[in-house]
Amino acid sequence: MTSPCVKSDILERLAEAMFTYTAYPNDAQRSAVAQALVEKHPCLKEPGSFNGTYAWQQSLKYKCGNYRTKRKALGSPELLVNSLSHKSEDERKAAKNVKKPKRVEVNYLPSHPHGETDDTLENLRLDLIAACQRKDCARTINDMMARTYSWRRQEVVSKSPWVAEFKERWPALFDPFQINEEFRRCTAIPLESTFMSQLDKYTPKLLEVFSAKGGVIGQRIKNLLMQLIQEPSASALMKRDVTLRCLIEYMGESGEELISDYSGTAESIVHEDLRMRNVSIYICHEPNAVGIVIEGVPVLTHVGNLARACYLLLGLTYAHRAAVAHRQSGSSPNQMIGGSIPRLPGLHAEVSLARY
Repeated sequence: MTSPCVKSDILERLAEAMFTYTAYPNDAQRSAVAQALVEKHPCLKEPGSFNGTYAWQQSLKYKCGNYRTKRKALGSPELLVNSLSHKSEDERKAAKNVKKPKRVEVNYLPSHPHGETDDTLENLRLDLIAACQRKDCARTINDMMARTYSWRRQEVVSKSPWVAEFKERWPALFDPFQINEEFRRCTAIPLESTFMSQLDKYTPKLLEVFSAKGGVIGQRIKNLLMQLIQEPSASALMKRDVTLRCLIEYMGESGEELISDYSGTAESIVHEDLRMRNVSIYICHEPNAVGIVIEGVPVLTHVGNLARACYLLLGLTYAHRAAVAHRQSGSSPNQMIGGSIPRLPGLHAEVSLARY
């Protein structure tokens, strides 16, 4: 039998190692750790236990809670954001609205860079706004965006700002290059290349699956596939466009709720028409224009094509983490993409492509 002192030391080391991956391990993760422990050290298997690990799982549960308390006292941002003093009066319950990283968010809520404080980073944010007004400052802007990442994430996770307010405070973020960079800062994954390569990789098989779909959804999909049937030499852009539209329908969602098509309509009129939409990608024909509207605010224009708009919208749901999803669904800010995804029309399909 393991002595209490040795067992406590083992649990402490396990909790410390688990914290480097997640501050809030779930039952399955704790079970996997306990199983790995007894497999590597069979002498630690519990005699009489139905699986030899149950007591270890329960002990890990309480040890992780104690370890979080210690780390919170040391000022861990990921834990402080869930403390009662940081919650609104109507949410001051320990288990309510717990904010956690989702899936691939490896840099969810980092500490400030060495030597930086809230005040210094706020001053840097103001300098960043001034830099956005100048030309040929792309490298400077990128460096400043990287330095202020921790300050920006605190604002996004803690305050869940409206997109209009967030865009006013961080105008540099609402640029295709910076959306890609912010996604990389958060997940360590290149957004554009990953999304496009996965889309192109699975397009042939997806088209076969779509063609075999029956029922009402199958009929809607076949109407979309007619574009490719009528043009055997369709461009890669058209194949991506049709595949994304079909994928949305195949997953039981309405493409019209996410994608708004216009013909012969000025972009300014489109913006006015979409003022009451929470999330929308608009595609104008004659004149040609593609853009993204979130909470009635045109956040990106001159995007180019539907596939590009889709991955940029996906990137924005990570960069503007809470606001996009919980405004749409009424869910709490922690119910985000990569975990329990709210019913953002079409985004289930985009996430399916972007995951690896």
